[in-house]
Amino acid sequence: MLIESKDIEKLINTYKVQMKTCKEMLEDNPISIADNEYLETRINTYRDVIWDLKRIIGGC
Repeated sequence: MLIESKDIEKLINTYKVQMKTCKEMLEDNPISIADNEYLETRINTYRDVIWDLKRIIGGC
């Protein structure tokens, strides 16, 4: 199955929104250390996935 660049761009944008939401939750509402670590892990995961998707588009 071939995935087009526009589909990958949509995925990137989706992950950017999710990452932004996690960052806002972390800044606005620090609940507990466990929750903060969970959100930080999610943010890092989204960042890594975005980087990988951009690499796929770039053909590296």
